[in-house]
Amino acid sequence: MAVDKQFPYATSLTGLKRVLEGIPGWGTPDKVTGDWLSGVGFAGGAAARSLGVLRAVGIVGSEGQPTELWAALRSKDRAKFAAGIRKHYASLFATYSDAHRKDKEALLAFVRSKTTYGNEAQQKAVGTFKVLCEFGDF
Repeated sequence: MAVDKQFPYATSLTGLKRVLEGIPGWGTPDKVTGDWLSGVGFAGGAAARSLGVLRAVGIVGSEGQPTELWAALRSKDRAKFAAGIRKHYASLFATYSDAHRKDKEALLAFVRSKTTYGNEAQQKAVGTFKVLCEFGDF
């Protein structure tokens, strides 16, 4: 099944969190690719899925170029990062202005209503959103 770009998900939430935590300590590459992620210690399918999340939410552009959200993570500009997350998840924040504070069940109900994901993918989509929110100041 194709991943809904509005609700991307990482197969390893711990791996995604480690990637996001690593960005402030890394330089800004010309392109963020699977090979580049391998070079900083992330390889395999979970890394590829994390890269997909980075692209989907706009941390990395469609061609792999780091974006303003990458720069916000590097500089620890939590407000700017939160604004980017709000933009990507606009429909969720339009329904719940405090989506970043909502419990898992409310978020799952929303994701269920907007995707054709199975239960496991729904859980991961919500978990991915929650991990991303940890890096923003809403």
